[in-house]
Amino acid sequence: MTEKIAKKPNWLFLTGAVLVVFWSAVIGFLHIGVLYLFGLPILGLILGIILVWFAKENISKKLLVTIVPIPLITAIFFLSIYLNKAESETFLIPTDYRGDIVIFYDEGCGQEPLIVKGRRIYQISNDGVLITKFKKNSGYLDQEFYLVDENENRTEIPKFGRQNFHTEKKEWGDFLSTPVEEFTKETVGAFHSYGAETYFFSPKSFGFIISDYRYFDRDSKDISLERKQFTETAVKLLKECREAK
Repeated sequence: MTEKIAKKPNWLFLTGAVLVVFWSAVIGFLHIGVLYLFGLPILGLILGIILVWFAKENISKKLLVTIVPIPLITAIFFLSIYLNKAESETFLIPTDYRGDIVIFYDEGCGQEPLIVKGRRIYQISNDGVLITKFKKNSGYLDQEFYLVDENENRTEIPKFGRQNFHTEKKEWGDFLSTPVEEFTKETVGAFHSYGAETYFFSPKSFGFIISDYRYFDRDSKDISLERKQFTETAVKLLKECREAK
């Protein structure tokens, strides 16, 4: 009776397959974050595919491992979004307000939490400072911004991703359903306060700017002075809130 000879594992192929699966999972989880790791996940994935194709293995297995990243990255991408989804947020802002806004979270003296239809409601005052008992939201944010008039009528405004008008307009046309011709420098929206010195005195805070793109055409010294004054007001209001508790 002849004995079956055990087939030796194809270590080159297995190593490549493990690299493909591992780095596909990392890319799916990190999303755009892969760019901040010097492209290492992408290079790891490419290395894995190269090892698979250099290995002595049948073509069908090589093709299978090569196409695995597509469904794997997609599945982990949507799974990570689902698992890391933050509570939805709605910001209600006085219709005539323009400038910096800051929200201080997890403050015992703050505004009582209000949730309507599963969304956090943040009611911004005329000074642009909100102190709330809500804990800071974390994860993938679903945010809506509204200007609210004296009759409680709401007008939704966009959330801008860029501080450069032409870049924003190009991406607006590429990715949003709103006609690009309706988007001008006078379109009011919410800007994330990139690089601002304003809110870094508190890790439990979130800041943004309500304005249009003419805001960035102004003298940088004027903008800096305004932000400094706003910071001083925000710090003062937070201090008064804590002392009054």
